[in-house]
Amino acid sequence: MEGWIKIHRKIVDNWIFNNDAYFHAWIVILMTVNYDKNKTFIHGEILDCDRGQSLLSLNSWASKFGRNWTVQKTRTFFSLLKKDEMINIEGLHQTTRLTVLNYETYQDVQQTNNTPITDQQHTDITLITTTKEIKNKKEVIIKEKILKKFLKKGAK
Repeated sequence: MEGWIKIHRKIVDNWIFNNDAYFHAWIVILMTVNYDKNKTFIHGEILDCDRGQSLLSLNSWASKFGRNWTVQKTRTFFSLLKKDEMINIEGLHQTTRLTVLNYETYQDVQQTNNTPITDQQHTDITLITTTKEIKNKKEVIIKEKILKKFLKKGAK
């Protein structure tokens, strides 16, 4: 698996951010769903799996989430996400199709274009950076360090 995902700062205002296990599982979902459309062969069937979707069983999701996750805990978590309109679940023969709702809004290809910034663009950006922006950036860096620490802790 390669590439990256975007997480909006508003995540800190969402209920999921305040529950370590759920937040970790949400990040796993975002990292697991397709970033491109593809076809998957499961038990003799070819299934389409769009961008923002994944075809895994509840047991497979529980395993991905970690040792303290059961199928029932996974089902309960998915029910909460569905109720909050964060995902949709479709039971298929031998698997479950999970769709992250609004995936295109948050992971839009045009917005994630990581074309290198030219020296002139960098200079222009640097010149308009204000003291407030520098302070905000320091706060973001601190939050990112906390998130990395959390993710390392959750992976254990």
